[in-house]
Amino acid sequence: NDLKMLMAVNELDKHKIKGLGPAVANILYFLEPTIFCPFNTKIVEGYNYLTHSKIRLGKWVDYFKLRDGVIELNQAAGLFSKDLRAVSAFLFDIGKLNYVVRENSEVYIKTENKTQKKIEEKLENDELKNLHYKIQYILADIGNNIGYRSWIASNDHNRHYQGNRLGDVSLARLPETINRLPIHIRETVSLIDVIWFSKNDLPIASFEVEKSTSIMSGMNRMDDFYQVNQNDMMLYIVAPDHRENEVLAQFNRPHYMRNHDLHDHIRYILFKDLIENYLSIKRFGKDFSILAAISHFSDGNPVK
Repeated sequence: NDLKMLMAVNELDKHKIKGLGPAVANILYFLEPTIFCPFNTKIVEGYNYLTHSKIRLGKWVDYFKLRDGVIELNQAAGLFSKDLRAVSAFLFDIGKLNYVVRENSEVYIKTENKTQKKIEEKLENDELKNLHYKIQYILADIGNNIGYRSWIASNDHNRHYQGNRLGDVSLARLPETINRLPIHIRETVSLIDVIWFSKNDLPIASFEVEKSTSIMSGMNRMDDFYQVNQNDMMLYIVAPDHRENEVLAQFNRPHYMRNHDLHDHIRYILFKDLIENYLSIKRFGKDFSILAAISHFSDGNPVK
């Protein structure tokens, strides 16, 4: 009976039906699990690891070699089970690296290292995001406590920092003074990380938090905003300490150097200075001038 079935499969192979191999093998396994073993990528990989073979998925001639080897392994191991289910599951787990044996240990170590690297990259990315939200929260909280009304970028309203929803320390919507601007300017302004508005809805200070993204994109957003609000508004890039030289390089590009009026209104603040002085600024500040103590001019010199 076994031989007849194998010959029937061999006859089927002669028709060279593309993609039929693994599907038929798996159907035959469910029908006759003592004669046929399943045929999938991880079983093949497990078998190849264990026997140092080069079985290819999808080739009937390789399937027959795999089947004979699986049956021999099942018998040599003292029978995992009467059918080929358990030994196939064992090979699958070796191929999937659920079981570590000498033959797949090197691949397992490489895979684990890659997985660990991905986990570390994910944690680092999450940490950076949380730091961005922390800086936004601090800036908004300071603004709200020194006489202004803070706006946080609309796409960050539902973000959280230490259980605090950023939208709860932000204006729910931009003031009417901004809504009267052309739509492309309104959209740009709505995405600025933090803006402080006076009680009569004039923008006093805007902040772009650039922990890892392009510093130039943040400067361009504030530049566009400044061109339609050329009053006493101050512009701040808030960046990690290690990006200070990058900030200085962008500040000293020809566009900003030539535009003296804009140049006089743009400053930068480093994360460390803001975080360390947060509570003092919030407590003793009366207006945006309190930021002078932690701000830098475009040449890197402290403002005050």
